[in-house]
Amino acid sequence: MPQEAPMVREQKYLPDPHSHFDPNGPIAKVLHWEVTEIDFQNHVLHAVAYWKFDKPGWVSLDSRGLKIKRVGTRAPGGGIPFGDYEGDELRGGKLMFEVPASLQVVIEYSTDSDPDVCTGLQWFEAADTDDKIAPMLFSQGEAINVRTYLPCQDTPQVKFTMTAVVTRPQDHNVMVRLSAIERIYAVDLKDGLHQFYLDHPIPSYLLTIFVGHFAAVKIDSVTTVYCEPSLVAQSRKVFGIVPQYTAAARALLGAYQWGEFNLLVAVWTFAFGGMENPTLTVMSKTTLHPSGANTIGHEFVHSWFGNGVTNALWCDFWLNEGFTVFIENKINQRVQGLAAARLQWALLERGYRRTVEKFADRKHQGKSELNCLRPDISQDNPDDVFGTVPYYLGAYFLRVLELDVGEHQFMAFLRLYLSEFMFGAVTTDDFLQLFEKRFPDVLANAKADKWFNGVGVPEGMPTFSSEIADEAMMCARKMIVPHQLQYEGQFVIYLEELSRERTPLSLAEEILYLADHPDPEVQCALFLFLIESGYLFKMQYSRPALFNQIEKFLATVGRMKFIGPMYRSLLRSPAGNKWVREVYARVGPTYHAGTRSILAKEFKKAPVYNTVDGSATFE
Repeated sequence: MPQEAPMVREQKYLPDPHSHFDPNGPIAKVLHWEVTEIDFQNHVLHAVAYWKFDKPGWVSLDSRGLKIKRVGTRAPGGGIPFGDYEGDELRGGKLMFEVPASLQVVIEYSTDSDPDVCTGLQWFEAADTDDKIAPMLFSQGEAINVRTYLPCQDTPQVKFTMTAVVTRPQDHNVMVRLSAIERIYAVDLKDGLHQFYLDHPIPSYLLTIFVGHFAAVKIDSVTTVYCEPSLVAQSRKVFGIVPQYTAAARALLGAYQWGEFNLLVAVWTFAFGGMENPTLTVMSKTTLHPSGANTIGHEFVHSWFGNGVTNALWCDFWLNEGFTVFIENKINQRVQGLAAARLQWALLERGYRRTVEKFADRKHQGKSELNCLRPDISQDNPDDVFGTVPYYLGAYFLRVLELDVGEHQFMAFLRLYLSEFMFGAVTTDDFLQLFEKRFPDVLANAKADKWFNGVGVPEGMPTFSSEIADEAMMCARKMIVPHQLQYEGQFVIYLEELSRERTPLSLAEEILYLADHPDPEVQCALFLFLIESGYLFKMQYSRPALFNQIEKFLATVGRMKFIGPMYRSLLRSPAGNKWVREVYARVGPTYHAGTRSILAKEFKKAPVYNTVDGSATFE
């Protein structure tokens, strides 16, 4: 078993509405994970989890869809009676047993083959990958999906060190990557065994496994990029900038403590821009262009905010993402310059205000709005309600505090915050109490309560000037073709600012060249403009290929940031509703289970239009 990491401070444990975790019971401290078989034919993992707890007693683990074969000790015949209960729809099943005096428990199990049950794993046949050489497996644990491939206390406040041994399939030309550092033993690799370790404690949602035919692209002594061979040249070109971003982050935050910062380029269905699993950050294929560098900086900063200091509960998600976006902007300023950083703040503000408009009339749980920093999500799957608010509003709140106390003082405080809570888990109250102790009365002056519990845009939310953002808005107001624009963010602002009512069809035709832009962010903004303005369906006879291009986008870009708004806009359009339902019938089955779950709610909320009289009904 690996060694338990020393505690920096005493961790306070809390009830978690998204887990069966008992804060008064035994706490898992160390994991040894053995994946004994990766069954690509049946889409099943067979594994053994060796858990070490801090004390004996009854414990409840989260276990959604797992087939529990045995619970016991390492001693021969050392079985432990257990209960494997169905649980509820939100949290899933509950595995209960009594931790013995030895504190060590062995759980043999296998995963469910149904992707709608085992939402943490996605399996691909070789034909579904880019290079079509070998099948692929990838996992996504955040927020509450690890329980579908590991019985665990699936709450972010429980953190553990780990080792792992994975048996590689012998009948496929694949490698295995984990969110841990690999121990290289030639004899093990020859026998198909991969061994891994992680000395710093992590929450369960950061445990990930990837299996596939990957090439390795060495960037520097810390970073290697893993990708399908056809993406090597593109990955080397885009991710060659990683050392600049990592150096800028270390200058701001201090030493990097995780050893390696490797990247893995995921298959197209990956629903996020990136996922900060320690030592193996997963990057969407949509980041393989120059502006994808922002995502690199964001994920690296999570090494401090999120992976190092973790939100204890999912209602405090802004502690992971708001801090990260805030520092990401400082890194961008150092690497790309002040103009690019100001453009990013302008984009953050626009994104947040759109979210406020989206939720303007939506009371959530009868208690609070989703557009505040600490919403009540106790009855929701976190994946279903997280939007841009924890990211954008969280960063803006920190910016307000920084403007009050000064950049030098605020950055000194953030380094204090990191040293105080590193490798632990915190709540919003932990942060506020530490800040109030250092800067009395600043939170009251900032009306902090409105940011955490209020409705709509908080009072005192700052605005930022950006000359290059203004240039994009000027082009839109004058309705000229934006050939002079250079930044991807400028094109996004331009397309958002074009009047849906007054833009001439001729201009809409002229800007169709942006449909071939290398950045999917720009493509998505163009498609949304065409859909929401009604021009898409006015062009259906003159530009029929445009529909094929949009369908291809929906079929090959799995990132929810892009396809979610497109589906919502098409479903609200009488002309687009029927068409996008037909598209989804063709491409929807290829999406990740989590993506399908979120889109299913959009379809349920959307009307169904009668093509004869235009009337609308709801499912």
